[in-house]
Amino acid sequence: MQSMTVEDMKRGFSMIRSPVIARLFRKLGLIEQWGSGVKRIFAEAQAQGFPEPRY
Repeated sequence: MQSMTVEDMKRGFSMIRSPVIARLFRKLGLIEQWGSGVKRIFAEAQAQGFPEPRY
């Protein structure tokens, strides 16, 4: 399995590890789009004046 870096996640790269669960979450409206969450977390932290999240 290919690994991802934090930089990949910041750019919105997404790697689905469980396609069935991912499709279910999408159909239930629990996610907006693949790969947007980490990118939004970093942007919101910056907008609120918080330090960059660490992994």
